[in-house]
Amino acid sequence: MEINTLFQMLLLLRCFKGYTSQVSAANADPDVCSLDGGNTSTCTQDTSESQRPASQPRQMRRRWGKPKTKTVCYGVLGCFSNEAPYNNANGMVPDPPAEMGVTHMVYSRNNKVTEVKVSYDDVDSVKNLANINPSLPLKIVIHGFKSEAKQGWTQDIKNAILEIEDVNVYLVDWSGGSGSWWDHKNMYNQAIANTRVVAAQVAKVVQQFHAEGLSLDDVHLIGHSLGAHTCGEVGKFFNGKVGRITGLDPASPGYEDLDFVKLDATDAQFVDAIHTDGRDNQKSTTDKLMCGGLGTMDVSGHVDVYVNGGEGQPGCKKLTAGMCDYLPYGAQTVEGTKRRMRSNDGIYCSHGRVHSMFAESIKPSSCTFKIKSVTVTSSFRMENV
Repeated sequence: MEINTLFQMLLLLRCFKGYTSQVSAANADPDVCSLDGGNTSTCTQDTSESQRPASQPRQMRRRWGKPKTKTVCYGVLGCFSNEAPYNNANGMVPDPPAEMGVTHMVYSRNNKVTEVKVSYDDVDSVKNLANINPSLPLKIVIHGFKSEAKQGWTQDIKNAILEIEDVNVYLVDWSGGSGSWWDHKNMYNQAIANTRVVAAQVAKVVQQFHAEGLSLDDVHLIGHSLGAHTCGEVGKFFNGKVGRITGLDPASPGYEDLDFVKLDATDAQFVDAIHTDGRDNQKSTTDKLMCGGLGTMDVSGHVDVYVNGGEGQPGCKKLTAGMCDYLPYGAQTVEGTKRRMRSNDGIYCSHGRVHSMFAESIKPSSCTFKIKSVTVTSSFRMENV
C-alpha cells in the first residue's frame, strides 16, 4: 500500500499537518461482511428496550443500578451484549436507536451548507439523494462525548475538506446518545455502550454508498475521543477493509488495555492516530473526567503521532491546587486571547485541541500550529522519531 502520511510532513515541515487524502491501495476484496455477523449475536428481542415508543419520555426509564438486560436487539442493527469483550461500560448496554435519534448528514460541493439526510434503515436513502454522487470518496466525521455535529469543529473540518476536494462528507450527530445528564453517574459509561449502535448505523449507511459504486478503499473515517473508537467499530464491521481511519486523541477511560474494543491497526487498511491529552493509565475515570487526560497514550494505529509528547498542549492552563495537582495540564480553558488556540468545548483544553489542529492542517497554506517535540511511532517505518 502506498501511503502519503501525515508523519512525512511532520518530519519535513516541523509543523502539524494531519490531513492527506492520498491513501491508495491495491483493490481489496469487494465483499462486505453482514452486520448480522461479527459483533452481533442471536438473541431474543427485548421489547422493553427496542419496542419502547419514541414518544415515551426518557425519564420514565432511568436506571439507578446496573441494567437487568444483558443483551438487547435493535432490528436490522442486530444484538448487543454487555458481556466480554464488551464489558468496558460498567454493565451498560446501548440505548434504543429511537432514543438516541442519531442524525446522518451528507454534504458535497453541491450542498456545502445545507445537509441532506440519509437513513440507516432505508436501503434506498443514498440512492435517492439529490445533488450527491455516491461513488465519490467518502469522508465520515464522528464526534465524541458530550458533543455534536450540527455546529462546531465537525463543521470546520467539513468546510475545509470541501474546499480542497470533490468528495462527500458525512457527519454523524449522535448527541442524543453521547452523554445524557439523565444517566447521572453512568453518563460516560452509557455513552461508551452507545458507540456500538452508532457504529452499526454508520456501517449500514456505508453499505448503501458501497452499493451505489463507492469503493471501500475511498472510505476515510475521522473520529474524536469516543468517536475514534466508534470509527474502529465501523471498521470492524467491514473486516478492516475500509481505506483509512484517523483517530483524534482516542479516548482513554473504558478502553485502556482492551485490544479488541478500542481503535487499532486492524480496523482499516491504514490507521493513524494523533495524541494530545494522554495521562497515567492508572488514574480513575472520575479523575480524568474532572481534571483532563481523556486521551490514551496507547499505540492505536499504524502511525501514532504524540504532539508535544501527547500529554498537555501549550496554552492550556496548569492546575496548581486540589485533586488535579498531579496533572501538568487540566480541564481548563486556555490562557491568552488567540481564538485559534481556544478549546471548542471550553474545558478539556488539550483533548479538544486536536480537532483544531486537524482542521487547520487540511488547509494547504496553513502551518500555524508549531510543535516543540513530537514522537511518531510507526509500524511501517521507524520508532520514536
